[in-house]
Amino acid sequence: MTLTWPIFIEALLRNALNTSDVFMLSGYSDLAVSAVGVIAPISFFIIIVSMMVSTGTGILIAQYNGAGREQDSSEVGIASVVLGVAVALLLGGSFFLFAENIVGLFGLELKFKPTPINI
Repeated sequence: MTLTWPIFIEALLRNALNTSDVFMLSGYSDLAVSAVGVIAPISFFIIIVSMMVSTGTGILIAQYNGAGREQDSSEVGIASVVLGVAVALLLGGSFFLFAENIVGLFGLELKFKPTPINI
């Protein structure tokens, strides 16, 4: 049970961040609030993919270190950095190049479409 508290606190802080974004922007404009609402699932997807890479790396490094295979552990660490950069470039480039198409999947009205793209 004590191992789950950091995960719970991290999830709570992430939700609090999204909620505070909405509260701060609600006085600014409805377009800004809608942009945050549209971007939230996209950023959640990116976080999940990056957590998959980091969690898998952590598990492999722990197993190799536990087995006394430090050389394999360092190779996994290097491969993880390369994989992380490749995934970041792939996702970042895809979302940058296809931003209008991705935002179009959410079925926004025309006046709301450019806001998440221009932020």
